[in-house]
Amino acid sequence: MPLALAHPGECVEILRIRGGEGFRRRLAEMGLIAGNRVRVISNGRPGPVVLETKGSRLAIGHGATQKIQVKPCVQAEEFDG
Repeated sequence: MPLALAHPGECVEILRIRGGEGFRRRLAEMGLIAGNRVRVISNGRPGPVVLETKGSRLAIGHGATQKIQVKPCVQAEEFDG
């Protein structure tokens, strides 16, 4: 499912990122790469999706979150942020 559909409080694991090399590199610089787990802080519209990963919070636009494929974490305790 795309990250845009994840609910606030949900832990998700990034499966893959669709997009060009520059887009994927920019997300990687923010710590968003396949295999990483993130927690969705807010996903309200209008406005960005706010994520927590590795102790940092990131705001990502809805267009970008449509290109990030995720799956729910098996257990919430698996979040390593």
